[in-house]
Amino acid sequence: MAEYGRGYSEKNLRRMMQFAEAFPQEEIVATLSRQLSWSHFSALLPLTQPLQREFYAEMCRIEGWSVRMLREQSPDVRAAHKQSRKPKQNWRRRKTHISRI
Repeated sequence: MAEYGRGYSEKNLRRMMQFAEAFPQEEIVATLSRQLSWSHFSALLPLTQPLQREFYAEMCRIEGWSVRMLREQSPDVRAAHKQSRKPKQNWRRRKTHISRI
């Protein structure tokens, strides 16, 4: 992965895969990406419910929340952030799949 540059570390690739799964609709991503940072999206990724992600993304967009404000205002995001920092066994299967590609 080093041959592609720093941005393609294992951690970043994992986030990119999560992002693609969490936000599959290109139109929504195109609209939100103009107003939210990658850090906003990263904070929203651990939320398991699409409605939660959409709600908090809209709150960030409409209210102009920073990532810090997002975590302060939403216990769901804060709890998901703590939970996402735990290692996931599912990643091992994906890592094997990526290395085969």
